[in-house]
Amino acid sequence: MNNCNVLVGENTHWRTVKESLLTFMTSKMMVEKYFDKLIDMATNESVPFEKNLHEIYEDEKCFSPVPSLSIHCTNINSVFGLSPNLDVKKLWDENK
Repeated sequence: MNNCNVLVGENTHWRTVKESLLTFMTSKMMVEKYFDKLIDMATNESVPFEKNLHEIYEDEKCFSPVPSLSIHCTNINSVFGLSPNLDVKKLWDENK
């Protein structure tokens, strides 16, 4: 596990991360600055697929909300299935 910094806000907390999947928010300035890397990621296969993003995060800060605003869903028989520590039904009902 990597070390991270936690930024404590009045209503929201954030932590620094070195990796993300392809769902992220950024600015026009960052897209322009790393345009070639982003296009390369979309047109060439790498392992992991998000390798170029991870390289960008070596030079730029990436923040993730605490607690997370997302979950990763996959086949229940997979090791990457839903966390047993998360009550997805309760989360869904609370955010209708």
